[in-house]
Amino acid sequence: MAAREFAPGGLDAAVVTVGGETADQALSSVRDGGRVASPYGVMPDPNVRPGVTLIRYNGARCQDATCKLNRLIDSGPFDVHVARTVHSRSNRSLMPTGPLPSTTSASSLCG
Repeated sequence: MAAREFAPGGLDAAVVTVGGETADQALSSVRDGGRVASPYGVMPDPNVRPGVTLIRYNGARCQDATCKLNRLIDSGPFDVHVARTVHSRSNRSLMPTGPLPSTTSASSLCG
C-alpha cells in the first residue's frame, strides 16, 4: 500500500470523509496510538482497529469556506468519486429534512 511506502512505521493521523471498504483498507496504515478524524454522517462508519482512536466531529460550514471551495472548483477540472449511492425509497432516514436549498449558486454570493 502506498501509505506504508510513505510512512513505513504507519501514519500518525488520517482524516476520513468517506466510508467503505477502500477507506477501511487505507486506515489499516494508521499506526498503533494513531488517530483518525471523521465527521459525523460518514457512512458506513469508518472501522479502526484497537489501538487507533476514532475522533468524530461536526463540520461547521461558513460562507468563507464555501467561497474557497467554489474558487477551487472554478480553477480547473477535477474528478468526483462516488463510492456509494442511497436511494430515497430504500432509506428515507438518510434524506435531508426541511426546505431544499435554493438554486442560487454559492459563487454568486462570493462576489
